[in-house]
Amino acid sequence: MASDGRPTEEELIAELEAARSGMVMRPLVKVFGEAPPEVELRATDPVAEAELEGAREALEERERELREFASANLTALVEEMKPRAREGVERMRAWLRLLQESRGEYEQMRRESTALLNDAGREDLLMSIPDHPLRALADVPRELLLPIPGGAPDD
Repeated sequence: MASDGRPTEEELIAELEAARSGMVMRPLVKVFGEAPPEVELRATDPVAEAELEGAREALEERERELREFASANLTALVEEMKPRAREGVERMRAWLRLLQESRGEYEQMRRESTALLNDAGREDLLMSIPDHPLRALADVPRELLLPIPGGAPDD
């Protein structure tokens, strides 16, 4: 190491040579439509490729095991999830009820704001009055809305 803590040129060259020693050149064929294929040589590390392939195979095996486990234990897993799901549904229902209940307050504020702006001759500001938060749901494409498990708030 050099006095500044960085590797010396000789050390860098030695590391480069060590890295190159395990590399092999493999052809890489690139096909572009009707044009003749291009072939280039690419340096590859067979050890790293083997490790990567092994990792991919291990991942596929773990994913298969997970699917088998989920399939074999589906009933128990669903039962385990039910309390948390019910709590989530109840929170969503409570939030929806609060939004629905606050509609009257919002409508009153909107009427008063509209009247005030009209009286002041500032109709140009009417569009600055925010829409009711539930209005945003009307703008969401139906296919993006998740159904509320257990039905609507009043079920």
